[in-house]
Amino acid sequence: MFKVDELYLKSIKELRSALPRLVFFLGIAYIVWVVSTMFLIPLTEGVVIRGVELSKVGSLVVLIAIITLLFFSFWETRKVANSLAGILASYLSAEEVNRIRLKKLRMSFQFLLFPIPTYISFIIFSKVIEQVSSLAKTLIPVGIGIWVVLAFLILAMVVGVEIEEVAKRFLEKSRKKKS
Repeated sequence: MFKVDELYLKSIKELRSALPRLVFFLGIAYIVWVVSTMFLIPLTEGVVIRGVELSKVGSLVVLIAIITLLFFSFWETRKVANSLAGILASYLSAEEVNRIRLKKLRMSFQFLLFPIPTYISFIIFSKVIEQVSSLAKTLIPVGIGIWVVLAFLILAMVVGVEIEEVAKRFLEKSRKKKS
């Protein structure tokens, strides 16, 4: 069990630290991709140093940097989702928050927010995906869309159950006051 006040303050602090980092990691990954595809790789095309084409080395370095940034963005997305779940749970609870209910909310928010870095990853790697399969380039956004719809449904069900519990507690309190 978590105290509502402590959970709320902890969640707000975590949201204030994780959300800017999430935006930063996703933004930098996209900027690195744009700069590398527009300037870095085309400028080094055809330059060979000791038998190694410089554009291939640059592409590898850029790929590693983008994958690392996207990995950290998934990590920060998880923190943002957990903090949003903590804020919602603290609003819906009277004095203490049950661990199981908080875990359900966290998983629902994670399932809802993970498509954001997934879609940014798709945008960055769409040219590579298209070279592998043009069908995959069409099906991946459809899959992400289905994922988002399912995530909203799951979140609505979980939050609905929580609101129902709050309403039951409120009804019980109001009946006790009348008696």
